[in-house]
Amino acid sequence: GGTFGLVATLNSNTRSFDDFNYTADTSTPPKSNEANLFIGDGNYPSQVSYVQNRRVFASTKNEPYTLWFSRANNDYDFSFTKLNGSAERIKMRVLSNNISKVRHIISTSKVMLMTADSEWAITGEPFTPTSISAQIQSNIGASAAKPLVINNSILFASNAGSRIFEVGYNWQAGGMVSGDITIRVPHLFKGRRVKRMESTT
Repeated sequence: GGTFGLVATLNSNTRSFDDFNYTADTSTPPKSNEANLFIGDGNYPSQVSYVQNRRVFASTKNEPYTLWFSRANNDYDFSFTKLNGSAERIKMRVLSNNISKVRHIISTSKVMLMTADSEWAITGEPFTPTSISAQIQSNIGASAAKPLVINNSILFASNAGSRIFEVGYNWQAGGMVSGDITIRVPHLFKGRRVKRMESTT
């Protein structure tokens, strides 16, 4: 099919206009109507964050593996056009044999997604509909306890809740690397479950 374009803009007092073979401005196509995107049973996102001047929602009941990024510099606008330009809304599904519901979206030197059984880095500089991608970093799994961000490292409780891991960028590995920091004091966590994490720094 063809491409829609803008021919005229009407205000509340103007209900019609005469088309004298105006040339459509195809650089300004109509936006989709996404006013009801997160309305209705099963469509409420359980996670929210802000990344690269975009608001990010994730993990509805109906689409637990999906992320929605607002249009750039407009955290209330989730509409899109057929141009697929760099400022467009982004809808992204993270699919894997093992991925489960997104539990956390954490932004440090990298944007990390944390699920119940894996950790993912979201890449693309800047994020656009065509540049964004997800790469799995580890298969530890995070609990529901909110992670901490300290000096560009993320501290999170494992899904079982009895261990705390640190994940940060390692230039030698060329990616995010995770390590168990409770291995030094396992007796403090044995038989216990981390429910909440706080920092005094």
